[in-house]
Amino acid sequence: MTLESIANDILAAKEKGARFCINLDESASLQNRRYMNLNVHNATNFQSLGLVRINGSMNTEKAIQFVRDHLEKFHLNLDNDIIATITEGASVMMKFGKTTTPIHIACLANAIHLCICDILFKKNTIMGGLKNSCDEEDDDENEDDDCDKD
Repeated sequence: MTLESIANDILAAKEKGARFCINLDESASLQNRRYMNLNVHNATNFQSLGLVRINGSMNTEKAIQFVRDHLEKFHLNLDNDIIATITEGASVMMKFGKTTTPIHIACLANAIHLCICDILFKKNTIMGGLKNSCDEEDDDENEDDDCDKD
């Protein structure tokens, strides 16, 4: 589908009284180029509005303007046509949700993914000053603490 046909489909749905939700996510390529992906949903359809290049830093105000400008290309207004936004839990996106009119939902799948990556890939971290019981030698040789010792 071309962007023009997507815009026409959205306009037709809007004329029938449809309301929309958007989800957006910022990501970086292997070449360290940053992009924003926007998807629009209504009760019967889902469309990707494309992956758009982000130049420079992205604070909350710039993110809001970026989304407003991109939605306008598809005949959508952030304040009037969008009833909810779904974003990742980054601080910029959380402030985006608090600052804009639509209901904001932080994606729990993203939060869970970040927690798992934090656990799997960060080493030598001590949470809250507590050490893992497997890190120290135990004087009681009879105690079974389920620690895997190599």
